[in-house]
Parts: sequence; structure tokens; C-alpha cells
Amino acid sequence: MATLGKNEKKMWADNLYIYEAASDVLASKIKLVKMEYDRIYRPRGYCDIQKITSRIKKVESVASKLEKDGYTFTNDNIIDHIHDVVGHRVVCLTLNDLTLFADLLSKSICNTQGFDLLGYKDFINNPKESGYRSLHLRLGVPVTFSNEHHDVTCEVQLRTTNMDSFAQLEHHSGYKPVCGVPDFLTKQLISLSAMGNGVDTSVSSIMLPSGDVLSYNDVIANIKKMTIESNPNEKHEESNTGILVKKKIKK
Repeated sequence: MATLGKNEKKMWADNLYIYEAASDVLASKIKLVKMEYDRIYRPRGYCDIQKITSRIKKVESVASKLEKDGYTFTNDNIIDHIHDVVGHRVVCLTLNDLTLFADLLSKSICNTQGFDLLGYKDFINNPKESGYRSLHLRLGVPVTFSNEHHDVTCEVQLRTTNMDSFAQLEHHSGYKPVCGVPDFLTKQLISLSAMGNGVDTSVSSIMLPSGDVLSYNDVIANIKKMTIESNPNEKHEESNTGILVKKKIKK
């Protein structure tokens, strides 16, 4: 655990209002997207969104992440290297519902002045070694006060209920462990993840109320395209999990 002095704690406290405001702005955007989802897809038989939550990283977690990556605890380093200080989570019943919500959210971000789609990480098609599955969207969120403006990088995680249950099990059993995770537990977690993915795939095929559902892979391809088109002059970092814009968010 990183050690923080009085100056670092004061710096964090002095800037916390920016992240709190960004979380509120993002919450309002997600609420609007849910209203649109409910209006368009609920009458067609798609499932209600199960849960929407949010959190702001604790200062100790931010400091530890910076220390692990070889950076000192400064405001610039937080802005440049910690992109999920503000995190929101949307939990859907099926992969169909998740796909539709991700499509609406990404399009809404791109069509709203001041917001920015900065990329995604697809841990559904490309799960982590632990078996963790989720779709992470990286967003630029505008925060404007009477005499200052900030663009804050935030993260939205989209999961099915199966993925969310697994993530909670992983968190308590293997995520950031105090001691090493036994091999048998790691194998069991991976097996549980595969089982959950099989359930999600089967449920999405069975609970398909109409033939107009979007393909998850098509939505991912469109999110990638929108990210590049929205940031044509920025460098992009691509990997097997997705694409991220390599840009410094303005302070």
C-alpha cells in the first residue's frame, strides 16, 4: 500500500469535487440512455436493466496503482494514467440487453457535444486470465463550473448478471489477493467463467423476443469505428481486447 503524506492527501481532497461532478454528469447521461432503452426495447420484450451503480476510487487505491506502474502521486499522473477514478457499472440480464444498451450509450456519447468516446476493452470475447468478462467503455466526460472546465476520463462497465456474479466471486477469491491464489482455485474460477458464458450464450438465444437484435460483434466493430472517427488526429492503442485513444485529457 502506497504511503501518502499531508500534501498528497490535500491535493486529492482539493480535486475530489471534479471527480464527484464528473460522476454526476455521467450518471445523468446513463439515466437518459436507460430511458431511451426502456422506450425503444422494453415494449419489444427485452429485459429491464438490472442494476446501475457507481463509485469513485479511494485515494489509497489510486496511489497504489500509480506506485505499481512506476509513477509518483501527482495530479498530472492521475489524469494521464488512472482512467477509471470515476467508474459506473450497468448490469443487464442477457447479452442481448447488454448489446443494445452498449450501442445506445456509445452513440449517445458521440452525439453529445462535450462528451468523447475514447475506446473500449472487450473482456467478453477476450476474457482475462482469471475468467473475468465485461465490456469496458472509456469516456471523456465534460465538467463545467462558472469559471472552470474539465474533461474527465471515466469508465463504464457493462455486464450480464452472470458476469457480475463472477466478478464479485473473483474479487473476494482472487482479485488483489493478500496471498497467492491456489492453482485449484484459479482453475475453478476459469471453469465457472466458461460455464457462465455458456449460460449467457444459451439464454440470449432462447430469450430473443424479436429478430431485430443487434449482433454483439457488430456493435463492438461500430464502437471501434466511432472511436477512430471521433478522434482522427489522436494516436490509438490497439490490442486483442480493443482500442483506446492515447490522448491527454485537458484540465
